[in-house]
Formats: sequence, C-alpha cells, structure tokens
Amino acid sequence: MGFVGRGSSEEPVKLAFRDVQSLPVVSRISRMKCVECWSAPAKWEGFHLSSLLELTAPSPAAKWVHFHCADDYYESLPLDSLLDERVIFVHRMNDQVLPNIYGAPLRLIIPPLYGYKNPKAIVRLVFAEEELRGYWSTVAPYSQQGAIKAGRDHPLDIGQTRQIQGGEVIYPDGIESGN
Repeated sequence: MGFVGRGSSEEPVKLAFRDVQSLPVVSRISRMKCVECWSAPAKWEGFHLSSLLELTAPSPAAKWVHFHCADDYYESLPLDSLLDERVIFVHRMNDQVLPNIYGAPLRLIIPPLYGYKNPKAIVRLVFAEEELRGYWSTVAPYSQQGAIKAGRDHPLDIGQTRQIQGGEVIYPDGIESGN
C-alpha cells in the first residue's frame, strides 16, 4: 500500500502501512464536528506530518497536500496548516486499530475543521504547488476552507444541544477534558 508521493517531477516514495505505524506516535482527544450539527469525541493516535516529511522530503515549492482515498474521495489542504500540533494522521482510535467505518487504514484529524475536511481511508498523498478543489465543495454547497462556524452543536456524548463559538469544539464536561 503506497501512501506518499513527492509531486510532479520527483520519484514517489512508497510506504507500507507498517512504515507509517512505526512513526513516532502522538495521542490527542478531540471532537469530530459534522456540518449536520452533531459532534463526537474520540481518542486519536497516529503521527504528525513533520514525521512523515522527514521520510518524504517534498519539494520546497510544495504548498499543498492532495489526499486520495480508497472510496474515491479527494481533498486538498495547505501544507502549513497540517503542521499544527493538533493535526494528526490517525491509525488508532480509542485504543484500538482504526475501524474501517471511521477511516482505516489512515485518516486525518483537524479539530477546527468540519469532518468533510478530514479525509479518511487515505491511500495516497501528493505534495503539490497548487490547490485542488476538494470533493464536498465540488458537489455540495460546502466551503472550500471548512472552518467550524459559530452556532449550535448536538454533542452525541453529552446529549443536549449547545451553542459553540466556532473553531475547535471543546466541552469541559466532555471526554476531551482529559487532554
């Protein structure tokens, strides 16, 4: 299974799943927020993009990462935003191997963005100079940026509707208070 490409002119780097599993593991508890108004927390384990960059050494001209997924989903995200410490590539969820339904073998978690900007079932990455329009902003009226907006949230673990300010959703009485 190959995960990483270097871009248009360089040879691709192919990594097996065991290769990405061997990268330094980080753990984060964060809430996935859906544009359909619900959110749910989980413990996510995986690695930072910085660890992957050490293996792939993309061109300095690369400013974007294009994600290609097993279900034909695709997304494009700015490389610099993926270097935030809260953003991780995930291969474990809630102390278990990431289940297929939640994006195995590898998914991305970006807490301040809606779930549609968090690609799952990732099978290939391409570092590129230009942005490509993501799947959901192409077929539906979703923004290309995907930032979580202020409004209402229905946290599945807490059970009562709450107002949110926008950005990453954190509830002190939710599971993420263990961060």
